This record gives sequence, C-alpha cells and structure tokens, in this order.
Amino acid sequence: MKINTLYYKHTNTNIWIGRKDTSQKTRCFEYIYPINLKINTEIPKCNIIILGFYTDEGIKRNKGIIGAKTAPYFIRKSLANLCMQHNQKKKIYDLGNIICYKNKLHYTQNITEKILKISFQHNIKTILLGGGHEITWPHYQAINNTYKNKKIGIINLDAHYDLRPNITNNFSTSGTSFYQIYQNMKNKYYYQIIGMQPSANTMSLHQLSQYININVISAQDIYIKPKHIIFNKINNFLNSIDYIYISICLDVYASYIISNTSAPQAIGLSTQQIIHILQYIIKYKKKIIAIDIAELSPKLTKQNQSANIAAQLILSLL
Repeated sequence: MKINTLYYKHTNTNIWIGRKDTSQKTRCFEYIYPINLKINTEIPKCNIIILGFYTDEGIKRNKGIIGAKTAPYFIRKSLANLCMQHNQKKKIYDLGNIICYKNKLHYTQNITEKILKISFQHNIKTILLGGGHEITWPHYQAINNTYKNKKIGIINLDAHYDLRPNITNNFSTSGTSFYQIYQNMKNKYYYQIIGMQPSANTMSLHQLSQYININVISAQDIYIKPKHIIFNKINNFLNSIDYIYISICLDVYASYIISNTSAPQAIGLSTQQIIHILQYIIKYKKKIIAIDIAELSPKLTKQNQSANIAAQLILSLL
C-alpha cells in the first residue's frame, strides 16, 4: 500500500507509554503498537487498528467551532495508561494520522477509505479518531465496499442527524456524511440515531429523517422514558442487522460535561446515560466491527477531561 506522504504522519512512539505494574500486560499502551505506513507498506496481522483523521476542514465548511484536528493526539494520550479490566489477547496497531493537506478533504477521505478497506478485507476491526464527523463517510464506504451483501447498521450517538443535503459545490462537510450514505444506499440504509436534540435540527431535517425512516431515540426520550423502552428499541434495531458501526459525536454530551465540541449542547446526555446505552450495545460485541469518535476540540479547554471521556468510551468498546 503506497501512501501520499503529504497526507500522512505517523504516531510518535512516546504517546504509547505509561506505568508498568506487573510482568503481565495490564494497560492499553502495552497492547498498542505504532507503525509507520511510510516504512511498513503492509498492515501487519492484528485484531484492531487505530487511525487518526487530522482535520477541521469539514467542521469549518459546516460553520462549526474548529479545533478537532488535534483530538487524535489527546485521545491517544488519555487511552495509553487506562487499565484493561480483563485478559486481552488482542494486538492493536496504531497506523498514525491522515492529514487534510491544503484543505483537500475529498482526497483525504479517499485515502482514509482505502486504508480502512484493506483492514476490513483482513478481518481487522477499526477505531477512527476525528477530527470532524465527516470521518463517517470514508468509514462507512470502506465497510460497505467490503461487506457488500451484509446489512450494516449505523449507531450514531449524536445531537444532530448530520443529514444536511450537499448543496454547495458538492462539498462534503461534518454535517453531510449521513446524507451522503443515504444517497448511496437508499433502501439499504440502516441508521439508528441516539441522543438527537430536536432544537439542534431544522424541521426539514426532521421531515427527511421520517421520509427515509431513520430510527430515532431523542435526548428527550432518554430523559423521560423508562430504560426498558429505550433498550427494546435498540435491541430491535441490532437484531435486524449483520454488523454494527458505532459513531460517537461528542456533542451528544451535555455541555457541562463536554463543552469543547464544534456545537455544544446545553441539555445533552449525561455520562451515566451514555455508559448505560453503550453497555447494552456491547452485548452485541461480536457484531461490532467499527468505531469512531468525532468533534472533540482540545484547544478550547486547558483540561483533558473530554479526551479522558473519549478514551474511556473507546476502552468500554474494546
């Protein structure tokens, strides 16, 4: 696999370090091995790869608050020293970051898709660290182009549908990915959004979501309805599909927990609510093949709390 070096930067090895407590592996940094795709032209045999999507371009086009391109570094640093809670036999490779050189987002997405597709072809699961939520388009394309005859279900924890029609120069943005997928899939579109905020989406987007029959669990549903009703709805969706792709936009959180996103939500979900939902989804772990985290903007705060939360989410799904 050849990669344009203008669009790539490997991960520094000093990210994956931490305290070693015993002779046995106990912390994430002991399971994760960085490789340089400029040197290693093939992805080694492993269980999971991590790839960073180092760009703010989609957020900028979507008129959001920029800053998410540096998030992959901070999420990795937070993840490194977290403790595994059970014996792991997994080998995880960190492939570095894809960079949006000269704002060429379409080309950046294409490179990302090619790397992810190779991973899926070798039955390697993927963790993608954004960057903006335009990461969804190449991530889904890689899955769909590999598992063409399977039902791919998207679980999107997000305040926004991200179904905005792509009307300006056919540009992809952080708000268009799920519409792009719909255009590509039509009647094979399996999309469950969790944590949607009605006030953060226009009436036309609500109407479009109904027209294309999206499964919606709003933030208000989670506040008010009993857990078993929420879980039954998730269960019905997960039982109807073959593979699960989980995408988490951190603006699903209430802003008092995570304020440094591209579009903070005053009355978003709590950490407890999200953990309960993910713990339920993890029951279908054998179906989960892809995870991504989007729209953390570390530069908007001096604290690493948000990156720590993102890292905890990843750990819970490993």
